[in-house]
Amino acid sequence: WTVYPGGDGGFGAGIAWALPALEEPLWNVSGGSSECVEDSYQEWALVDLTGDDYPDLVTTHECDQPRTEAVWTVYPGGAGGFGAGIVWALPALQRPLWQVANGDGECVEDSYQQWALVDMTGDDRPDLVTTHECDQPRATAAWTVYPGEVDGFGAGQPWAIPSYDLGLEQSGSWGWCPDDESLQSWSMMDMTGDDVPDLLVTASCDDAAVGTSKWTLHVGGASGFGAGQP
Repeated sequence: WTVYPGGDGGFGAGIAWALPALEEPLWNVSGGSSECVEDSYQEWALVDLTGDDYPDLVTTHECDQPRTEAVWTVYPGGAGGFGAGIVWALPALQRPLWQVANGDGECVEDSYQQWALVDMTGDDRPDLVTTHECDQPRATAAWTVYPGEVDGFGAGQPWAIPSYDLGLEQSGSWGWCPDDESLQSWSMMDMTGDDVPDLLVTASCDDAAVGTSKWTLHVGGASGFGAGQP
């Protein structure tokens, strides 16, 4: 890898970035595709799991192994590359992780769940958030937050989400509504400046004003999102 440092007016000269010795090469970004296209590759992410403001390389799934056997390894980022791998503890999940939350309108297979890595607890460590089990209706979806810790994720905590007739659907912008006309398009970001992400509904199939003249904000709190505010 080559890193071109960002500056005031553009990018500087390239710096060689040390990669760890991996048994299998990197393939697609974690949760970004429903399938690994080839065997003997692995899915990965760049995210600061260690809380030191350097992004870490995280390998999440080897494509020739079942997702039920997935092991995450964190290679801590530093000044010139990534360090030695650390096994990152995953919670015991009833269903394996599949796609990133709201990245796709449909779950491709049953018995998986959608997820996100975001700091829900405001401690500067990303938490694992499971948002939808693929064999259950979105209207009954329950979010669970597994707080990020020094070497893995802690015990799950239920996270309150607002009630919508057919549930939350996909990411922040879209140009269509399916036959089910109560779906919402949403994003998570800190709109209120308190370092806790808020839920932002940016389009709604049953309210044309959402996305054209208003967005609906559900403020994040200690254990969930509050009532909607236009």
